[in-house]
Amino acid sequence: MIPKASGLLDKLGKPEFIVILLKSGGIKIASVAVVFLTSVFLSRVLTPEGYGIYTYAFSIAMLASLPLHGGLASLIVRSVAQYQVNSRWSFIKGIKRRANQLVIVGSLLVGIVLFLFYKDLDNTAARLSHNASLLIIPIISLAAIRTALLRGFNKPIWGQLPDDIVRPYCWLALLVVVYNYSFISPQVVMGMHVIAAFIALVVGQKFLINEMPVAVKKAGVEYENHTWLKGMLPFTVIAGIQMINSQLDVLMIGLMLNHSDVGVYQVAAQIVTLISFPLIIVNYVVAQKFAVQFSLKESAKVQKIIYDTAKIVVIISVPMAILFIMFGEVFIRLVFGAVYSTSYTPLVILVCGQLVNALMGSVAILLNMAGHETYVAKGFGMSVLLNIILNLFLVPEWGIAGAATATAITIIVWNLYMARALWVKESLKAGVFSLIGSQVIG
Repeated sequence: MIPKASGLLDKLGKPEFIVILLKSGGIKIASVAVVFLTSVFLSRVLTPEGYGIYTYAFSIAMLASLPLHGGLASLIVRSVAQYQVNSRWSFIKGIKRRANQLVIVGSLLVGIVLFLFYKDLDNTAARLSHNASLLIIPIISLAAIRTALLRGFNKPIWGQLPDDIVRPYCWLALLVVVYNYSFISPQVVMGMHVIAAFIALVVGQKFLINEMPVAVKKAGVEYENHTWLKGMLPFTVIAGIQMINSQLDVLMIGLMLNHSDVGVYQVAAQIVTLISFPLIIVNYVVAQKFAVQFSLKESAKVQKIIYDTAKIVVIISVPMAILFIMFGEVFIRLVFGAVYSTSYTPLVILVCGQLVNALMGSVAILLNMAGHETYVAKGFGMSVLLNIILNLFLVPEWGIAGAATATAITIIVWNLYMARALWVKESLKAGVFSLIGSQVIG
């Protein structure tokens, strides 16, 4: 039986954890709100084709950036948390410096390869949008390193503010200004995003300097290159596969259908992110705590955090999912316009998949922080193969609904696999299973 919500905050544990969770939640709500408003704005000022061009270019840029920072970010969160426990300050400075070097060199190489590929695109708007997106790759990657360091220092709020508040609000403000004085096109949208991302990077760097422990600033520099490389590879595979899974639907629609279909599908994908935002908040706050508790071998405390945060996710995500299934079509017509009404069917399908994702909780982060990255990599690896196969069969037959179906099935499969792995390896009950009993997993 799922516990009642009454007295929830009193049971969440230490007061500072409650404060951080509430602050992080407030920031994420503000972020989700502005990102959603921006998507509505773009859907109104761009045609579905134009919206699809921007979405497709940005998806490829995000996919290209993941090998540069995805594995590093997870490694940094875990390593910095553990280094602090053992007062190994010089290694924190070392991993920070090495991460920045890898991102800068990697971004240059990726940018050159993609530029050579994009120069032959016939569609001018698409070519310019893709070229502009190359500038955002190093900015996003360096920002991810900065965010990971702040999370490792147990400063998740300062880590959130640049990417969740500064970047999206600056982006929307720039778009509104340009719209009032000029013409909005996909390449202009991408250019404004690059400027906003750079502003956020500068602000985030200032936060990192202010919040970095004095002991780290005064320490020398030591490296564990072999250890970091060994630890980073599974994280990189995980992050790369996870990004492929998250962007594969858009990429397949762009390859097999057209930019207009990408734009229509993106409306559904943007709405469905609202279902998972409670879990995103939880993941952001608890990753560092999981790393510390696993380092101290405090499994009971880990399970308590899982149990408490699962209640929050259930209370928020389930009602939201029901509302979008019942009234999603009306919502799309009123907010985005009748031209996007065909996104309702993929919306319902994606809501089902994201609801399962939310209810399973922080399974991937738990396995990563416990040192079981290989299980996460296997889970994501199997899921990406399943996703590709399903997209190849379903997109030609069902269009964007087929892409949504492939994505939803994939999400459900890898979540169940990792929930099972968490139970087998650590005897920890994931997400909603912690509320209804271990017999569901065992």
